[in-house]
Amino acid sequence: MQKNKTKKTLLLFASSFLLMSLASACQENTTEVSSSEETSKAEESHEATVTKALQITQAPNKTIFKVGEALDLTGMVVKLVTSTDGVEDEGITLSDSSYTLSVPEGKVFSQEDITNALEITITYNDDATVAAAKLTVVVKDLSTFAVLFKNYDGTTLYSVTVKENRGVTYEGEYPARPTENGISYFFDGWYVEGDESKTLVAIDTYVVTKDVTFLAHYVEGSDEATDGTYDFVAVEGKGYSCVGFHDGIDIPEEVVIPDMINNQPVVDIAASAFEYESTPVSVSMGDHVENIGEEAFYGMKAVKSIHLSTRLKTIGKEACAGMKSVTSLEVPGSLEVVSESAFEDMESCSSLILHEGIKRICASAFDSMQITKLDIPDSIVQIIGTKGNSFREDENSYDDSPFQSCELLVEVHIGAGLKDINEGDFNASLSSLQRWTVSEKNPYFTAVDGILYSKDMKTLVSVPTEWCVETEEGEPDLEKTETFTVKDGVETIGYRAFVSSYNSSKYIKKIVIGKDVKTIQGEAFKARKACEFDWSQNTVLEYIGYKAFNYSELSEAILPESVTFVGDEAFSNCTKLVNVRLGRAMTYFGDDMFKNSKKVVVSFPEDADYHIVGEMIYNKAVTKALYFNGTKNAPKITDVVIPSTVTEIADGFLKNVKITSLTLNEGLQKIGANAFYSTKITSLTLPSTVKEVGASAFQGNSYITSLSLNDALTKVGEKAFYGLSKAAIKKITIPADAVVGASAFAGLSLLEEADFQAKVLPNALFQRCGKLSKVTLSNEITTIPEDCFAGTSSLKEINLPTALTTIETDAFDGNGGLTSLSLPSTLTTLGDGALEEMTALKSIEVPASVTKFGTDMFSGCSALNSAILHNPLTSLPDSTFYKCEALKEVTFPEGLTEIGERAFYGSGMESVTLPNTVTTMGDYVFANSKSLTSFVGNGVISVGSNAFENCSSLTSASFSPELSVIASSMFNGCSSLKEFALSEKITMVGYCGFQGTGIESFVLPANATFDRADSSALLKNCTSLKTAQLNNRVATLGSSFFEGDKVLTTVTGLSGVTNIESNVFSGCSLLTSLDLDLSKISAIGSSAFLNCTSLTTAYIPTNAAYTEILRSTFEGATGLTSVTIPENVTSLEGKAFKNCSKLTTVTIEGGDLQIDSTWSSYGAFLGTALTTLNWKKGTLAKAKEILTNAKTGLSKGNVVHVVCEDGEADVTIA
Repeated sequence: MQKNKTKKTLLLFASSFLLMSLASACQENTTEVSSSEETSKAEESHEATVTKALQITQAPNKTIFKVGEALDLTGMVVKLVTSTDGVEDEGITLSDSSYTLSVPEGKVFSQEDITNALEITITYNDDATVAAAKLTVVVKDLSTFAVLFKNYDGTTLYSVTVKENRGVTYEGEYPARPTENGISYFFDGWYVEGDESKTLVAIDTYVVTKDVTFLAHYVEGSDEATDGTYDFVAVEGKGYSCVGFHDGIDIPEEVVIPDMINNQPVVDIAASAFEYESTPVSVSMGDHVENIGEEAFYGMKAVKSIHLSTRLKTIGKEACAGMKSVTSLEVPGSLEVVSESAFEDMESCSSLILHEGIKRICASAFDSMQITKLDIPDSIVQIIGTKGNSFREDENSYDDSPFQSCELLVEVHIGAGLKDINEGDFNASLSSLQRWTVSEKNPYFTAVDGILYSKDMKTLVSVPTEWCVETEEGEPDLEKTETFTVKDGVETIGYRAFVSSYNSSKYIKKIVIGKDVKTIQGEAFKARKACEFDWSQNTVLEYIGYKAFNYSELSEAILPESVTFVGDEAFSNCTKLVNVRLGRAMTYFGDDMFKNSKKVVVSFPEDADYHIVGEMIYNKAVTKALYFNGTKNAPKITDVVIPSTVTEIADGFLKNVKITSLTLNEGLQKIGANAFYSTKITSLTLPSTVKEVGASAFQGNSYITSLSLNDALTKVGEKAFYGLSKAAIKKITIPADAVVGASAFAGLSLLEEADFQAKVLPNALFQRCGKLSKVTLSNEITTIPEDCFAGTSSLKEINLPTALTTIETDAFDGNGGLTSLSLPSTLTTLGDGALEEMTALKSIEVPASVTKFGTDMFSGCSALNSAILHNPLTSLPDSTFYKCEALKEVTFPEGLTEIGERAFYGSGMESVTLPNTVTTMGDYVFANSKSLTSFVGNGVISVGSNAFENCSSLTSASFSPELSVIASSMFNGCSSLKEFALSEKITMVGYCGFQGTGIESFVLPANATFDRADSSALLKNCTSLKTAQLNNRVATLGSSFFEGDKVLTTVTGLSGVTNIESNVFSGCSLLTSLDLDLSKISAIGSSAFLNCTSLTTAYIPTNAAYTEILRSTFEGATGLTSVTIPENVTSLEGKAFKNCSKLTTVTIEGGDLQIDSTWSSYGAFLGTALTTLNWKKGTLAKAKEILTNAKTGLSKGNVVHVVCEDGEADVTIA
């Protein structure tokens, strides 16, 4: 059954497949017939498809660009290609004008264009339907290169990164190389590192294409130069500085400073170079000059013209001051700052031109010129004076205008840049000014009718002293000018706006305060003479500033009721002022409002918000004491009781009012600054309710003998109780939340104890509190400030806070009570002199935490005997143990490398051994330490001058073998030092180096020499010195070199000596001979061989340059019996051979000899036994001419046998 079923199924499947195949074949045949018909129809009606497009058939030569390059499509070929039914033709090559680029050719690419795919669209100009072409280019950033500028020694002077193909500018310091061995080096340009030829490159045109290093190149030159008229010295490697006229010349009338000297530019004119030269009438200089020093041309009164360098950058104070005859002046724009008094007192100068580029003009710069008009360039932003003695920041008060005393100046034009005229006291100093004009570009000022206003017209800045309304003919219209009304809209009358320089104004006699004025600033009407004020139009004025009407001549001031603030001394010195009405609700009555205005009677509006009790004025509620309206020196009530309702006393309430008694009631909380300054009260009890006492509130109350303060003060102003030296007070307690001002309790001489729990100590708080013996400080205090306990001579007990980090300058200076002071481990800073003059302090240990250690630290601590110093202290500053006379022991930290000047000056140290880390010691470091016997500094390679001066007990001193210089006066006065050997490393010995020592011999190493500037007194007064060996490098023996060496017998090594200065061998009484080469010596100073009693030879040089034997050269050389004067000598000064008692014979080899003496007491041969004169080339006549009593000092009547060229004779002294 199953098999039959399967067969049937297969049969059915096959039949179905056959039927489907037949159907498919029929369908395909039908489709082919239809397609053929359609093709035939299309061919009969065909129209070709045509399109046009732009194609880039050749790419441009360059498609990658960098920032800064221009788009350049050279090489690109663009064609118009036509496509017909998809078949393209060869196309037409287009010219550049036929198409447009979305990015125009020639565009310079910037940072904003940087991209890896900038698409540029190319469109055809004649047919918008033509398809555009696209070009993609790349824009890259420029490469960055490092540029270094290095000095001759490889140090980097300046570094900068520069984009490729860009230029570079050097902005570092001007390259300099120090003078070496008398040779100066002048910078003359840069060369590229690695260039063996060292070819200089022009930096201003150099294009950077890679990393590059430039090296500074120098040329050699002398450190001094002259052209025969002017002298010059090298300056900072830049060139030369002219230092003045060459000695000995006739001063020229025209000073013409050359532009170049020795092929180097003259860049500087030194300070005082031509000061007070009276001959020159003109001055000019080359354009390389960049600096003129202070007082360079000061006081050259005859100079009529001066030409300044167009490259001038700086000019010193008073550089050209006092050139009274100069008639015109141009100041170059290269000079950004005109310094103080630079051109002061050019009294004849009527023309001043300030060039663009100048930015600032300083005080008195053009004082006393005769200019009539001034144009301030746009570049000037500041005209500044100097702060006066009474300078107040709140009033911005300055003196010394750059143009003060320019009494003919009538017009000033302000350029676009000037911001402020007050800081130069500009407006107030121009006594003849008639009008201001202002550049329209100036954003700060404007001028209307010659008057200066702020740009918004809300501030009246300046009314010129001689301003007036003019008639059509240009004459003053007195009637219209007589009354000046401040314009509507003006809210502020500026600082010194109407100041009158203490002269009466010719025109304005009345000033009407405008209706909108709210503020009158300080000194606005100062010294306004013969002028009244009308306040009637104003009802809004609130503020009158410091000294606003000082020295004005107004007779009354009926102030608007709106006034609430009248500043200090606002109406002071107004001698004609009688009637003053103040505002109805004043909040501030200025200190000394009416000082020296003795006629003033003060009143208030009838409905004023005050409570008036006699001379005392309170607010309406009697909670604040406001003002004393009476005579300060003679108040009607001297026993003052402040009402119990008063909680506050205003600033200056009873300042200088001579009351004798003051009662302050409970309830009072605040006492203002200066409230009771300098009264005559004798006692003061501060109520327990008072929390605040203002600055100087009770300062100057020298009559107070009893003082009681409360323990609740939270704010004490600066000098609040300053100088109450007679006030008996046991203790002051300051709570933790208090704020105390500097010197608040300074000078409370009788104060015994202070408990200060506030967190901040002020400066000088207890300075000069002489009886203060105990102080308790809050442990939260971190700083003991400057002078805080200075002069506390009795202070014996104080706790240093556990949080303390700093003790500032002079904090304990002059404390005489503390015998010890335990510095906490939190301490990091000790300021200069912090523990200076603590005369009872016996020992001290500076903790290792201290990293800043000031100078004079223990200076004058006369009882200090021991000190322990710790790392990381590496330098012992100047005067650390200065005059610590009891100091015997110091523990030095191992890391110490340097000891400063006078560190142990006058100390009691007996023996010192420094750590080997110490390499440097300053000047006078152990000077006057008279107990010091030995010193070991095996690491010391540099010692300052006078280091051991007057260490009279010093017997030994050792240093590093690398020590190369014995500084001047290093061992001066070390009389116990018997031996000190100079090592072969010593190259220089300074003047007075061994003066007054006890050394017995001295040997100068072969490579050593003396200070070329001065070797004087090097071995002076070495009374034990027997021998000295110098070397052939020694050319000069300085003055008094061996003076007073009374046992010196031998000096060798003198063959190189060319100059012997005065007193070199003076007093060397055992010296018999010297190995001098007389042919080399060109100079011997006066008294060189004075009192060399054992000398048998007169050492007179034969060098042609030596022509004169100076005064007392051989005076007292009693061993001389004969002297030969060589022919190069033509003159003898007085006393040349005085008291050479055994001298009998003198031989003169030259033909001429003069004796410079007019008194017998100065005679050249005074005190000799001269009997014979051999003058080989002289004549008897000449011999008689010099053989006189006055010239020789020989007694009249003495006979000298003379042998001359023309014969011989006995000559009697005339």
